Amino acid sequence: MRDMQKIELSALAPGRRRGAAWLAGAALLSLAGCLAYTGPSEDLGTQRFGGSIGGGTGHVVVVNGVPGVLDVYVDGNLQTGTVAGRSVATPISVPAGTRSIELRPTGQKIGGSTVVVAIVDQTQTILAAVTVGSTLQTELIPDSSSTSVPGVSRVRVLNLASNVPGLSVWNTRPDAPAPALLVSPLLSNSISRFVQGSPGSWEFRVWDATSPVTTWDGAVTRLVFDVASGEVRTVVILDNGGGLRLLAVPAN
Repeated sequence: MRDMQKIELSALAPGRRRGAAWLAGAALLSLAGCLAYTGPSEDLGTQRFGGSIGGGTGHVVVVNGVPGVLDVYVDGNLQTGTVAGRSVATPISVPAGTRSIELRPTGQKIGGSTVVVAIVDQTQTILAAVTVGSTLQTELIPDSSSTSVPGVSRVRVLNLASNVPGLSVWNTRPDAPAPALLVSPLLSNSISRFVQGSPGSWEFRVWDATSPVTTWDGAVTRLVFDVASGEVRTVVILDNGGGLRLLAVPAN
């Protein structure tokens, strides 16, 4: 059984640098369930942060888990465009290296900030805007085990929805065409480990983990998208009115 990584939002103070803590995992990651996985074994990959950076441009993807529109500030500078509520933004280009990024509600003077290390030509640096109580926080989503593997597709699921306490997440992919349970329950503000399989069309469906009757065919919330060879992708679950929606973070 594969264990889950729980985002311990309440343990993180706003503005605190979190990259190293995420990768260390000891204090901020806890078991939140099991992942039933029948595909090839995972490549554990390497840690991305902390190395020599050099010049060039990196990319950051903002996932807005709150209903309000957000502005993005990089090293104190306002970026062009905004991030719509409960959406996944187009990757933002930033100078490679250590960057302070703040996600701020439009029209307000303060938001949630964190520090990231942007790597040249990679878009898997993912930031999520969430609320803890009434406070907006910017969370760096851990990227351990996200190394690209030639000939293999790798996908994980990030749950930022709060409409349902826990979700059952099911999946099909070219090497596993029969619907199979990936994780249950996937709690709010939790992220699964990567599952890997053959490139091609992947489908995800989710429903309330406490429901005794929901089936694959009866799932209302679903997402179908192509995952190329060597791609590492993240699927995000967001609130959508009184329901849920699934979105895929752009490929790296």
